[in-house]
Amino acid sequence: MKIAVVTVYDSIVNYGSFLQAYAFSKVLCDMGHQVYFVRRMKDEEIIKRFDNIAWDTINSHKIKSWEIPKRLFRCLKYLQQKKLNRERFIFAREDWKYLDVISRKDFLTKKFDLIICGSDEIWNLHNKDVDIDFYTCKNIKNIPKLAYAISIGDCKLQEYNNETINAIKDFQVLYPRDNNTKKVLENIKCTECDLVCDPTILWGRKNYEVHRIDKYGRYMLVYAYVLNKNQKKILKDYARMHNLAIVSPCISCDIANYNINSSALEFPSLIKNADCMYTSTFHGTIFGVMYAKKICINPRLGKIKDLVNSLGVEEFTVNDESSIDDYLHIFSKEFTYVSVSNRFDEIKAKSKEKLFNGLGKVKKDINV
Repeated sequence: MKIAVVTVYDSIVNYGSFLQAYAFSKVLCDMGHQVYFVRRMKDEEIIKRFDNIAWDTINSHKIKSWEIPKRLFRCLKYLQQKKLNRERFIFAREDWKYLDVISRKDFLTKKFDLIICGSDEIWNLHNKDVDIDFYTCKNIKNIPKLAYAISIGDCKLQEYNNETINAIKDFQVLYPRDNNTKKVLENIKCTECDLVCDPTILWGRKNYEVHRIDKYGRYMLVYAYVLNKNQKKILKDYARMHNLAIVSPCISCDIANYNINSSALEFPSLIKNADCMYTSTFHGTIFGVMYAKKICINPRLGKIKDLVNSLGVEEFTVNDESSIDDYLHIFSKEFTYVSVSNRFDEIKAKSKEKLFNGLGKVKKDINV
């Protein structure tokens, strides 16, 4: 089939959005389909979008008009983020070349057999970067639609307006990625919606290119958006005790020795070559479990808790109040992929079967 995928592949502030899109394209192409990704906005709009998000984040707390030093600090921080956004964009644009990307105009004028929305949190109303009308394809009525590994984050049913609910009802097949999404979609569609895994798991560990990285020496990889004072101190102390540098890819981190911007496709290599890893992100957890010898996972969000439970790696989790002894205990465990490889294979096989069946259902409906 000729498939148009509508998802967030173009974030420049995390690796997960591109990696899930990349993995999904590979999986669908291996199944014999033609796969195209619909472009949401132009390059200059993408940069402006993330500049605006940075500004809003930096200015999320009000300050007094007379607090000039704080205002100057915020302006300097914003200029720094703008510079980083442009550096990230250069790497991201190179990554996007691995996808067949089409404009909205081409999407509307060329004939497609199917639209797939997903994966990722593209239906999460709390995400400032989400355009719910675009990601639900609410104005597209003449093409079958399937949602794969879709997520609404922590949203509730009552937060969605009738237009969005009707757009979701228009999907022939709905496969959620987490339990909250499953519950809400079942209430909307009034039918059971099977859970599936993220496309990065579907593509599998052996399919990502991994190479040796020596330029940072021995290091701890930190991939997290939020670190409190306690966590920063613990990670710094642990790194110092074990003579490790701290490397933070893509996400700026003030305790890191190296804040680096790179291709998202280098992420598996950065994890594989790390002595240990700390993460509080969804895709960080997936790739961390795939590759890390030692890992501490902080499942701050429901979707990550679901992922941790499905992979059976609860013993490698910490929380915001965990002590350094907790970290030392977890990091002392020799984590290997072999210990969870059977679980990965089981999840992958079940999800791939569901995807195959969902595509078959759509194809059958087309031919009727």
